[in-house]
Amino acid sequence: MQKAVSAVTRIVGWVLVSAFVLITACGGGSRAASATTPTSGGKTGAKPPLFSGAKAFTHLKKQVGFGYRIPGTSAHEACVKYIIAEMTPLCGSVNRDDFNVPLGSASVPLTNIIAVQNPSAGTRILLCAHYDTRPRADQDVYANRGKPIPGANDGASGVAVLIELARVFKALPPNVGIEYVFFDGEDYGATIDTMLLGSRYFAAELTSDEIASIKYGLLFDMVGEKDLTITAEQNSMASAPDVYADLVDTAKSLGYHNFSERNAVPIEDDHTPLINAGVKMVDIIGFDYPYWHTIQDTVDKCSAESLAIVGRTAEMVVRKEE
Repeated sequence: MQKAVSAVTRIVGWVLVSAFVLITACGGGSRAASATTPTSGGKTGAKPPLFSGAKAFTHLKKQVGFGYRIPGTSAHEACVKYIIAEMTPLCGSVNRDDFNVPLGSASVPLTNIIAVQNPSAGTRILLCAHYDTRPRADQDVYANRGKPIPGANDGASGVAVLIELARVFKALPPNVGIEYVFFDGEDYGATIDTMLLGSRYFAAELTSDEIASIKYGLLFDMVGEKDLTITAEQNSMASAPDVYADLVDTAKSLGYHNFSERNAVPIEDDHTPLINAGVKMVDIIGFDYPYWHTIQDTVDKCSAESLAIVGRTAEMVVRKEE
């Protein structure tokens, strides 16, 4: 995803449920064990996270197994159908939003997927990720630059987190509405002007009432890398510094130290069209990823543990709305 860094390149229970938590929510690896501690943002007696890194990792592998999820391909359509099939039993409504974006003399067919839990809630939180993969490995060696990327981290990881969050919020709903948006066309074009296509379209379609109903949004992008560091992102810090601070504090309370608090860089990503539309957004992104936009962005570079760190942190932050 050619998120252009403006100054840089890439302008990036409860006795009844405790047994369940210990067995299933710890699927993320060794560091994940501390996430079973019933704390949330330093509060005692809070419900421990249910997010399973192992379940999320299964979703990551499934997506990569379809092939290159480039708009207009059979692998892309297979991924669309997979996301819809997974989200339908977990949400009150799932909408496939097909649209076309003119790019020069061509018109690119794209599909955003929007799913909602507790749609009658007056306040909702937006959880987003993109599922498409880049048609060209422009950060690889010259011989590989015309090849598509597998998108294990850049694409599949964020989607995996969203699907697993939908499962845990279905099992134990928070007291807010949750809107999941799977963006298309984030990585399509050669320049930033021909990228972020699904989020630009979604943001332009939001009404003033819809914008007012969104307390904040979280974008998940490149969150599966084994050696995970979440980059402090400048646009997010300007838009929702309180939300990012809560993510950092919550992660620490769970025993994680993967969220950077220093040296924020500005990254153009799917959150920026939403920020421009008036939505508070945080880009949860691990931009320091050596396989970004290369053909080496494969499943073996990712881990269930990293997905668990991000997913459990996000779950506990959302649950604070209770």
